[in-house]
Amino acid sequence: MNMKNVYIKIKNEGEIDINAFKLLGATSKRGDDTKIGYFGSGLKYAMAVLIRNDIPFNIFSGEKEVKVTTTKRKFRGEEFDVIKINNQMTSLTTAMGVDWKEWFAVREVYCNAIDEGEYSLDVVDKCVGEKGKTIFYIQFSDKIKEVFNDWNNYFSDKRTDIISEQDECKFFSGGEKLIVYRKGVNVFEMDKQSLFHYDLEKIMIGEDRTVKSEFDMRCKIIEQLREYASAEMIRNIYDNWKGAYEGNFNWDYAYNPFNHNWLEVLGGRTIVLNDIAGYFTEEISDNTIILPDKLGMELKKYFGDKVKVMGFSDKYGHRDILDLNEKQEKMLEYGINFLQGECNIRGYEVKLCRFDDNYTLGEANNGAILISPRAFERGKKCVISTLIEEYSHLDSTAGDKTRKFQNYLINKFISIIEDKKNITL
Repeated sequence: MNMKNVYIKIKNEGEIDINAFKLLGATSKRGDDTKIGYFGSGLKYAMAVLIRNDIPFNIFSGEKEVKVTTTKRKFRGEEFDVIKINNQMTSLTTAMGVDWKEWFAVREVYCNAIDEGEYSLDVVDKCVGEKGKTIFYIQFSDKIKEVFNDWNNYFSDKRTDIISEQDECKFFSGGEKLIVYRKGVNVFEMDKQSLFHYDLEKIMIGEDRTVKSEFDMRCKIIEQLREYASAEMIRNIYDNWKGAYEGNFNWDYAYNPFNHNWLEVLGGRTIVLNDIAGYFTEEISDNTIILPDKLGMELKKYFGDKVKVMGFSDKYGHRDILDLNEKQEKMLEYGINFLQGECNIRGYEVKLCRFDDNYTLGEANNGAILISPRAFERGKKCVISTLIEEYSHLDSTAGDKTRKFQNYLINKFISIIEDKKNITL
């Protein structure tokens, strides 16, 4: 079969109104959540893309062919190809949709057919009209052939690997790249391993039919996973999150409840937060599971006492309390001895604590001094200065950046000089 005579045939119920080709922004779908398109520009952009890329196409409204041609017009010294419909001039040019890819044209025509109902897709070698139908014939090009041969990459309607289906989302098996559909149409993809592919009903798209905000999209995915993930999906997340798109989720960006599958699949195992897993190498066993910090903490927050997180302390306001290693113990002991006589550190508990941010080196909390591993990484001087600051908060009962704390430090400094010089002011 000569490829020049091979066409994708996209057919749907009803004969298209000729004005659909002429009026930019004209649509009867806006505000109808059941429809894929709502901008009123897609069909016009599709024609512009096909013409611009020299891809022949034919359109039939019923048995009558809609003749699409172009004519040259100049505007401010530049020449444009203006589109004509049945030999009538429009205000449309082939410069529309300048960033659109060739497959977008197939997408628009196919989505229009889906919206109109009773649609079909075939490959044929003849272009003829049918009474009561709208038919688009698009000749095969290399890019169009690529769409047809890899249909599931662009549309979800023929995928058979669906894992779960909800009112607002369908979950498919993932792959080497992330694919997100909106109402069955590819609106986002990324070269990043993903555990699942997603078909979302309600995400914002721009006029180019791609995701308007990746942040909004991620939040929507997190919402759906929290509330609707099956046991099979959760096992996949628990076991394979490392290196996957889902492994970097901020699970606290959604307020939807976690369904009970999340707890059931956990099976009573203790969660070890990934960022501090190195501190618990001896404790990690078949009864523990390493999870991303955000996911582990959100599960704890939602399920409360039903979930145990290693290193998690209610006493210190849900801080991650760690065990000191041998090097840290020696450094701490050195610091305490160095300050003996000036700061009675031994009068307080000192705990190794992982803080949420990278800037906090220490904290006075519930009568104890909490000190970050980062302070130890910076050396003895940093450990000692952190001990001094947090001891001073406890001894003075004054908070950071307060006049009371400032006065305490100044008076402490003066007292040390008085003792050193044996002078009383």
